[in-house]
Amino acid sequence: MATNDEWKNADEFETIASGNKPFSLKVPALVVTRGNDGRLNMMLSMWFTPMGFEPSSFVVAVDKKTKTYDLMNETGEFVIAAPSESMFDAVIYAGSVSGHKEDKWAACGLTAVKPSVGKVPLIGEALANVEMKVGRMIPFDERFFLVVGEVQICHVKKQHFRNGIYLQGADPLLWLGKESGAAHGSNKTARNHAAGMGRTWEADFSTPLLSRLAAMKAPAKQ
Repeated sequence: MATNDEWKNADEFETIASGNKPFSLKVPALVVTRGNDGRLNMMLSMWFTPMGFEPSSFVVAVDKKTKTYDLMNETGEFVIAAPSESMFDAVIYAGSVSGHKEDKWAACGLTAVKPSVGKVPLIGEALANVEMKVGRMIPFDERFFLVVGEVQICHVKKQHFRNGIYLQGADPLLWLGKESGAAHGSNKTARNHAAGMGRTWEADFSTPLLSRLAAMKAPAKQ
């Protein structure tokens, strides 16, 4: 077994302040909520993850000062949407403006599509929309709650998916992150970066490493 002194030096790495940055490359989520008065709101979410199969669920971190938090408490439902490349400006706007001060839905001019289960609309421009029911709201710290959303039904645009997999030619917005450096509360806007999906491919289970998986699953010889 190699000792620490034998390990390679980390000369090609540098340290940065945020541990989230290496994992910024993902499809961001727009969280849509609707009040009992019918007003729509949406929030950009980067702190979310799918979890569990029965029931299929998502965990979304929500600041308790947001309009999204208020409406989740009010109605117990929301929609989480996967934006297309064309929605980049709407994504940035949704993550930069408070729903307490602005009607973000109206400002972005998105298309409301009838849901199948709940009362929160789907986003017509999005590639996928998942109707969610609030299952639990778990305090995380003084600022955030972890909202467990139970999947009610998932809608995907059939021209961009096959068997639940993105097809070549689909254009999901891939978030590259927001540059650090703009002081909190300053008038300087931090630069946001995004990308598209240039190609897709399938795993090759004939490679030396992945072929080991087939061997592991093969019945043992008696």
